Amino acid sequence: PPCRCPVLVEAPSAGGAMAEGEAGQAPLGLPAPSQEAVAGEAVGASLKLDGLGPVVVNEDGTLSRIANWGQMTERERAAVQRRLHARNQARLQRLRAAGGA
Repeated sequence: PPCRCPVLVEAPSAGGAMAEGEAGQAPLGLPAPSQEAVAGEAVGASLKLDGLGPVVVNEDGTLSRIANWGQMTERERAAVQRRLHARNQARLQRLRAAGGA
């Protein structure tokens, strides 16, 4: 079977959207809208974004997501979440100690 290793997607730079030509890539688009009916949400209500996958804290404190999250099996997702949780906690702790977060 083909490898379904996590593929990271970098978050936009601090200025918001990616600058044209940044890293030689076009800005990433949003996932296709769901065909399910969506009820209105109350102000202040929480909204789950589980379909986008977990947030990855990079070494420099920027955030990214795993691009191929939707193609992973439940077993692969569980393994990635376990590893990411521990790594994200360690990175956040280092960043806080260095005064970067």
